[in-house]
Amino acid sequence: MQISPAIFESLDAIQWLNACGKESSLSSEKHLRQVQSWQEADNSYNEIWETIKERQQHSIAMTLATQYRDQFNQWNELIDVVRQEVSQRVAPAIAEVIEAIGLNPFYSSVICQDIQFYVMEITYAQYGCVISIFFRNLFTIYSMGHFPCGWGGGSFPNGFLLYY
Repeated sequence: MQISPAIFESLDAIQWLNACGKESSLSSEKHLRQVQSWQEADNSYNEIWETIKERQQHSIAMTLATQYRDQFNQWNELIDVVRQEVSQRVAPAIAEVIEAIGLNPFYSSVICQDIQFYVMEITYAQYGCVISIFFRNLFTIYSMGHFPCGWGGGSFPNGFLLYY
């Protein structure tokens, strides 16, 4: 298995967090709700949201380990490449924006980890593995310049994704 260079190239074109605070076409989606400030985004980023993301990470690993064993055995090799590429391509741009906004630098690592799982999801999907699209959905929000920041309106998967 190899990661398509086009996946990494697509990351270079993203204007990270540049649409935060701006009205979005995403707001018409019933499963999404836009928060109105960085303070509200920060407050929405809580233990519940972290738990949801951790469970989705675990779900990917379990699906691969039980249904796609040969592909799963390549996880460590692939994630090393992904971490390096995200560290070089994405992390500096995100860190710069986070610093300019005055946000906690913690969010830079949060975004990078989400992007790493996005790359893994899309790579495994390209090799025929049927796995969660959770991080691909988050990536759609990131790619539009927004920040997925929490969950509201009920227990996951019922409810809606909060974004800024």
